[in-house]
This record gives sequence, structure tokens and C-alpha cells, in this order.
Amino acid sequence: MKALRFHEKGDLRIDEVAPSTAPTGDDVTVLVSYYCGISGTDLQEYLAGPVFIPTEPPPGFGSDAGQAV
Repeated sequence: MKALRFHEKGDLRIDEVAPSTAPTGDDVTVLVSYYCGISGTDLQEYLAGPVFIPTEPPPGFGSDAGQAV
């Protein structure tokens, strides 16, 4: 699947990524439509680099928004 990913300050790329694990238990898969939006904090992250988004993956996850995999 394709994902718009933050690689570093000022660097967004559309990457081909493997889907994460299949949903289990109470998990769900969400199909995203064709719409997207940004907010002021999104623009701040793009221009200044990671401010609010984590630069380390949370426990149990293989990637994060602050680093390319």
C-alpha cells in the first residue's frame, strides 16, 4: 500500500509500505478514502522537524513518524 511518510524536516515522500499485521481481537482495518487535510501543527512539523510526533517507535510497533524504515 502507499503511504505519505515524513522522513525529515521538509521531506515528505509517497512510499510503498507493507501493511502491518492483520487485525486480531478487537482490532479493525480502516479503508481511507480520497480525502486528506493538514493542520497548523502538521505544517510546523514539516517546516521545523519533529516537534510533537515521536522520533522513537512506541512499544510494540516497528516504525514511527520521525524515521523512515
